[in-house]
Amino acid sequence: MFRSNIGPGRIRLFSVIAAVTLSLFIISCQGTVSVPGSVDFGNADSPVRIELFTDYQCPVCTRFHDEVESALIRELVDNRGFLFRVTPVALLGEESALAGAYALAARDQGRFEEYAALLYGAQTEINSGNYTEENLRQLASGIGLDTARMESAVERNGYLEVIAGNTAIARNLGISGPPSFAIVYTLDEQRRYELIQGFVSLPVFIDYLDQVETLIRDQ
Repeated sequence: MFRSNIGPGRIRLFSVIAAVTLSLFIISCQGTVSVPGSVDFGNADSPVRIELFTDYQCPVCTRFHDEVESALIRELVDNRGFLFRVTPVALLGEESALAGAYALAARDQGRFEEYAALLYGAQTEINSGNYTEENLRQLASGIGLDTARMESAVERNGYLEVIAGNTAIARNLGISGPPSFAIVYTLDEQRRYELIQGFVSLPVFIDYLDQVETLIRDQ
């Protein structure tokens, strides 16, 4: 099951307080992969964006990654020309923060997707000592990443602090757990935001996007 602010035949704008928070969030996340704490796939000027807030210790995030994410990116980017954004967060603890920081360091070497897949695949019990610096370096070394460069990037770019910032933003949006999705689009010259929390199948996402596209087209 998932929770959304969208209902059959209607779109509801967030409250004024939430809209202000989200407006600040959008300003901080404009651009392409230059965003410090996120990775973008697709057109940065897209009228529609789906942002995934993911935690590498989250088993439901792993299920979404394995079953839906690649197909959803193809649907969004290739078929519709939209933007998909991945924002690592640490809603489940310190090991999530370290894993997210190393994922951003892998992004800097152009290997984010490969490394993220390894992080999901390496899951054990939450905060059980699995995502240590040594283990994260071993995962990176196994696919030929420059581990010294990754360590330097994590420290130099303050990626642990970046993940902490991502996590604070997620909580301010009302996100209580991963995976969660923010859908952002413009309707009647107003920026609109919808939150979905939990696992979402591809057919449900496609139906949702069809509704949003219909609203945009008919405005």
